[in-house]
Formats: sequence, C-alpha cells, structure tokens
Amino acid sequence: MNIYISIILTLLGTSLVFYSLSPYFSALGLVIVSISSCLILLQTGMNFLALIILLVYMGGMLIVFIYSSALSAERFPTISNINEIITLCLFILFWNIILFENNNWNSVNNTNISNSISIEGASYLFSPTMIWFFLFAGYILLISLIAVLNISQENESGSLQAL
Repeated sequence: MNIYISIILTLLGTSLVFYSLSPYFSALGLVIVSISSCLILLQTGMNFLALIILLVYMGGMLIVFIYSSALSAERFPTISNINEIITLCLFILFWNIILFENNNWNSVNNTNISNSISIEGASYLFSPTMIWFFLFAGYILLISLIAVLNISQENESGSLQAL
C-alpha cells in the first residue's frame, strides 16, 4: 500500500509541475516527485541508491530553481487551471476507490518488494564503469551552474537586466 501512495504522490507532483505558471510551484512539484520516487526505491530495498539519487535530484533541482527564480519576477505566484488540477485529483481518487473497493490490495502487495537491506546498489555505484557516469553527471551540473550564473549576472554583459 505504501508504494501505491508513493505512485499517487508522483502523479500529483507531476500535475503540479505541468499546471503551474510559477517556477516556485514547479520546483515544489519536482521535489515531491523526487522524494516519492526515492520512497519507491526505498520500499524495493535499494536504500543506498535511493539516497544517491535523492542527492543528485536535489542538486539538479537547486540549479533549476536558481535559474527559474532569476527569470521570474512574480511576487505572488499563482497556479493556472486550478479546475483541471481538481478534476485530475478527483479522477485519481475515484479511480482508486473503484479499483480497490473490495480492499483488493493483492495487485499491489504482489509486487516484488523486499524488506531486507540490499548492498547491490552500493556495489554497482562504486564499480569502475560508473565512475565515468558520475564524472559526466558532475560535469553537466557544473556547466549548467556556470550557465545560470552567466545568464543571471547583473552587469551589462548578462542576459538579464535589473527589474
């Protein structure tokens, strides 16, 4: 049942990302999606991998949030199409009630969720082939941070101007 709640949180966070005009709510939706996806990984027994992915998500979202807040000048952000969001949430709620009206959680409980602690994620992350992946991911995060800082400079050469 916990994995099902995490999937619902992922869907709601995704709808918050797609239906918000403000970058603040989009960043909140991305945080909800990343935490719920890491909860799914935790429930399947990949503890260390969930921690590493959460840290990478938060690092990437920090860069996205800095960039989007530098571009946004809203003091009071709003969510567009609130009726569509409410309709989507009600649809998901009624779909859950219809699907599991007889307390039939067998389809959710039959997933291969282990309660044991696994070190397979740690051994895979420290394998020699993953070193290049981490170096590349760190390089991409560094380049995106430098690009955000160059765009949001306040002198004449930057793309943004003072509001």
